[in-house]
Amino acid sequence: MRKRKSQKRSKTSAGKYPQKPGASEQKQQASAELKTAWLKQLYTHHAWIIEKHLSYSPYASRLKPLIDLMHDKSRWGFWDPEKNLIGLNYNMILTCPWSTVTGILLHETAHQLVSVLEPHQSSREGPHGPTFQKYCELLHLDPVFRHPGTDEMTAKYPPSPFGPRTENQEHPLLVKIQKLLALGDSPEPAEAQSALAMAGRLMAKHNIELPKADQKAGFDSYERRLILLNSTQISSRVRIIASILNRHFFVKSILCYLYNPQLNRTERTLEVMGRPVNLVMAEHVFHFLMERTETLWQYHKPLALAAGEKGLGAKNSFICSLLNAFYTKLDEAETESRVRDGLESSDVILGSDTLLQDYYSLCYPTARSTYSRSPSSFSPFSQKAGTEAGRNLSISQPIGDTGGGSRGLNGYLE
Repeated sequence: MRKRKSQKRSKTSAGKYPQKPGASEQKQQASAELKTAWLKQLYTHHAWIIEKHLSYSPYASRLKPLIDLMHDKSRWGFWDPEKNLIGLNYNMILTCPWSTVTGILLHETAHQLVSVLEPHQSSREGPHGPTFQKYCELLHLDPVFRHPGTDEMTAKYPPSPFGPRTENQEHPLLVKIQKLLALGDSPEPAEAQSALAMAGRLMAKHNIELPKADQKAGFDSYERRLILLNSTQISSRVRIIASILNRHFFVKSILCYLYNPQLNRTERTLEVMGRPVNLVMAEHVFHFLMERTETLWQYHKPLALAAGEKGLGAKNSFICSLLNAFYTKLDEAETESRVRDGLESSDVILGSDTLLQDYYSLCYPTARSTYSRSPSSFSPFSQKAGTEAGRNLSISQPIGDTGGGSRGLNGYLE
């Protein structure tokens, strides 16, 4: 029997054997790594903004600030001209969408531009005067981030553009539409169809009258919501649903990228813009269609396997065909309803809302729509079954607030 050699562990300079890091040390190390990654993202975003909007300026080389994260319960961010420092709230990154973080960064960048490019104007006008607003416009900063004050409607912090600022659940139109959609579950087909048609007509009428009534409110009558996809890829299903929302639910949506600070990766997301009541409905429809298409596919999957169709190809054919058929069904029902009631088409209604178009252009001045309605693969049996399922599909569940309230910090912008 061979003797096992004893392995001596080398001692450290302190005379102790090296120990594995504990849970708290690992957590601190992970936090430090995340903070470094966050700062890298912030520096990159700031440099990109300056390059995009101020590369022509002879002062561009002076617009490279220090960026640091702070633990502060009263402020989202600040600009310190003496230290050339932009400070951002650490907890904000943990609790708010990354777009809110970059919105605060741009707010402070606008302060930076004023102090560097036009310092005399800052002393004359105050911190948030016309010159500050001019640079906010130059940076295409969302109006919600252009003010310093607090908002009593949202627990005394500037509202996030990615959640409801009002109690949309109590909106009279929404309550009425909820009741009509609930009638869509009626066992009487005629009653269900009539209720759903009436809900569509109410939405159309609502969106004809509101643009005229809300002209004075300007961009304040619009909000933005993020629908997180928790994925780095965009499926054909999401693209078609986004097209349905744009066409039939009086909103503008765009597929974009969003940095996830918790996972330190860039993910895809769907951003939807419009009036609060329309955003509530659009968000409900998105989640309803995502859930319902998955459920119907699970019912169809054994039949597809029996027919020799399997894998992602069969699933895509079924779901894309289902959504395309549902899209066509909505088109036909809408056309019939408009003709009967003498209303304009949804394209005309949405097009007449020039403020929404302008708001969309402000947020995404170079955006282009690239949505597709074509299935990515062809499986005859699944395609036929999906088309039939789409023709029979109805959004008949009552809608309500999805619980995605604004998240933020108690504080203000300096």
